[in-house]
Amino acid sequence: AAHGVPAFEALHAGMVVCLGACVANDTCRRDLWAAWGGVFRRLFYLLKLSCCGLVAAIAIHLYRVLSSELLKKEWRDFLTQWRGAGEMTCPICVESSKLTAWNFAIMPCCGGTMCWTCLR
Repeated sequence: AAHGVPAFEALHAGMVVCLGACVANDTCRRDLWAAWGGVFRRLFYLLKLSCCGLVAAIAIHLYRVLSSELLKKEWRDFLTQWRGAGEMTCPICVESSKLTAWNFAIMPCCGGTMCWTCLR
């Protein structure tokens, strides 16, 4: 269980001895279970809070996406990148990859395309 590391084996053995000594006494056993119950209640409460926070964050982000054309385009580009897009070769580095907004940038000045690596 300690993966052969002497320090971990010593720590593991010490924890087993301490836990065994504590649980041997009936009062200590009740205190130990009460403490663990309190920890589990707190963890369950934090889990409920994090779920509510996640739902709120998703709702706020959906509202922002629905009210912004730029975010709509970004999500549309992201979700359609796995469709049957054609292959294109970058005119600078001569590497070919799928012609998606995540791989190639379209220059607003001339309408030309180049890969994001070369653009950086």
